[in-house]
Amino acid sequence: FFHINAGIHVGAPGTGHYGLVQAENLTHLETIPWAERYMECANDLKKICGEHKYEGVCWIDRPDVTPSTKQSDHPGGRAGWHPGNRVHQLKGRVIAFTFLQALKEALSIWNEANNYELSDDQWHVTPMYEEARTKLNQIVAQGTCHEYADNGVDDLCNFPMKARTEFTPRAYPSFSNIRTLMHPKMLQQINPAPDVVYNPPDVF
Repeated sequence: FFHINAGIHVGAPGTGHYGLVQAENLTHLETIPWAERYMECANDLKKICGEHKYEGVCWIDRPDVTPSTKQSDHPGGRAGWHPGNRVHQLKGRVIAFTFLQALKEALSIWNEANNYELSDDQWHVTPMYEEARTKLNQIVAQGTCHEYADNGVDDLCNFPMKARTEFTPRAYPSFSNIRTLMHPKMLQQINPAPDVVYNPPDVF
């Protein structure tokens, strides 16, 4: 819909499972590259591979910081139905490859340019974004945004959104948390955030 009516590039990454090698036995399993190991397994290895679908831990010992709170062995919420972090890691590699491929093509275009000079329309995307926004505003009425007006969220269809998080560790925690998006009057009603245990870089 958005591609046809507004010229917006729309796509989604694949799962990354196509072409993965299925491990037939323990010996074969150890020969599979680490990035795809435990992802596709014969029936006899399903239990072993399932034991490796989560690889996260709560804390990695480091000489410069000793946490005052007792740390669990691993994060909670490891539901049996969840595919595990290895699946997310594989999807992350798929996304990373997409960007690397685009970067390679961009560098090739730059390398082939006369005296490495590119015309403005080859590397400025502002006109493309403005054209897409203009067309998008014209077709909003065709969508379902107006159905959410009674809930007060129809503005989501007209304004770009920004996001923050409270997950740590992260770079510049004082500037990248959810509280930076709060109205000053609302911010006065909450307690100040606790100090971070340590600053980046992380040892993980």
